[in-house]
Amino acid sequence: MRLRSIVCLLFVLGLGLFFSGCSNNPEPTTGPVASTQETSTESPEIASTAPEIDSDREVVALINSSPVYRDEFERAKATLLNQYAQTYAQFGMDIAALLGGADGRMFELGIEAESLLQIVQLILTRQEADERGIVITDEEIQQEIDSQYGEFLASQGWTEADLAMYLAEQGRTVESFKSDVREYVSNQMLAIEVQKAVAGPLDITDEQLGEYFIANKINYDVVERVRASHILVETEQEAEEILAELNDGADFAELAREHSTCPSGSSGGDLDWFGRAAMVPAFEEAAFALTIGDISGIVATEFGYHIILLTDRQDAASPELADIIDQVRTDLEAELSYEGALAWYEEVLGSAEIVVHEPLLDAILKQKDDIDAAIAILEQAQGDGTSDDPYLPYVLGTFYEKKLNEALGEKETAELDATEIGALEIQIDELRTKALDTYRLAQEANADDVAIQGKITKIEAMVGESEEETP
Repeated sequence: MRLRSIVCLLFVLGLGLFFSGCSNNPEPTTGPVASTQETSTESPEIASTAPEIDSDREVVALINSSPVYRDEFERAKATLLNQYAQTYAQFGMDIAALLGGADGRMFELGIEAESLLQIVQLILTRQEADERGIVITDEEIQQEIDSQYGEFLASQGWTEADLAMYLAEQGRTVESFKSDVREYVSNQMLAIEVQKAVAGPLDITDEQLGEYFIANKINYDVVERVRASHILVETEQEAEEILAELNDGADFAELAREHSTCPSGSSGGDLDWFGRAAMVPAFEEAAFALTIGDISGIVATEFGYHIILLTDRQDAASPELADIIDQVRTDLEAELSYEGALAWYEEVLGSAEIVVHEPLLDAILKQKDDIDAAIAILEQAQGDGTSDDPYLPYVLGTFYEKKLNEALGEKETAELDATEIGALEIQIDELRTKALDTYRLAQEANADDVAIQGKITKIEAMVGESEEETP
């Protein structure tokens, strides 16, 4: 069993994701926890069966009678927010700017819903493992951790002391990092075994392999690419001094860690594999002109002055099935296994008893599939005062507005008779009134929120337009 160790450990290291499965599946409601595609979740410490509820801890939700406690929910939420913050920061955006006001509360509720669904996935996976008697031993977990940890350090060109120094800058220790890695690895190994079990045995024929290869041939075509490391500095004089040291036999990776201003410097300057058009023209031309082991001269770009070391090269190729049949078989098995696990997850999620104790979170989870149920939850909470969230009316208003827009769209596009149009217009008027009234309630509680005022102005304009249309 091999996980995508380096990528996953980088998630644990850089983002603090303890159960960040390496998968491509962005929708937590559309895929199982166990996946060969890429997803990101945390791994709260949740019991896999229905334990006795700890009365000293606040329960946010119950999943088949298994509690989700406030502390583990908040931890999952904080981890996911950190991941989003890292992503937005790459584009020069501060996530804090997205979390203020009414629209910020909607964004936060979306994060909370995603966090809870990640926990739901983990609980359902553990419950399935219990039912099937699937157990990952401590020895298996430790063996996988040791393999990944060593591979990770080697890929970064780090010793454990280097890792300790990096983690210290984040206020963390090697011990806490290893604990996080263990949590992540144990959950991911269990998830993989559950995926295999629910997908069942796979009997793949030669015909299936051939059809899969033809359908996905472009994915196996190898483009010309190189792997290179570089040292980036601000001045040409500094680059000349470093180049002189390299010519005298200095270690490239050590100089990259010491001098390079690029983030890759921490990994010895390694840029991994890249193809044509991935780098700025001057850098690309210099890199592709090198032979393996060669060091370039000084390459000037808008980012500064580079010295490039070519570490590997791969020429373009279009392999035949016989050349890569083992890889194709592995990929097809993974895809079929994922499809089987996806069907299993959709079934168990649909039949799971999920009780959410927070009205706004419950409504956000339900509104995608049943907006009327979501509206009913918030109307009840508003009526009986079970939620003191000042943005409850705003959330409810957005649901009314969504239904209003759907009704307006139906009026414009559907072929309706006079009676149906009359009934629809009554519904539209009712939804306009409800949306406007709830937005005004939200404004009373959040007087300076421009987003709420914008909604009111929009709905008022729609009411005015309606009155102008009435003969």
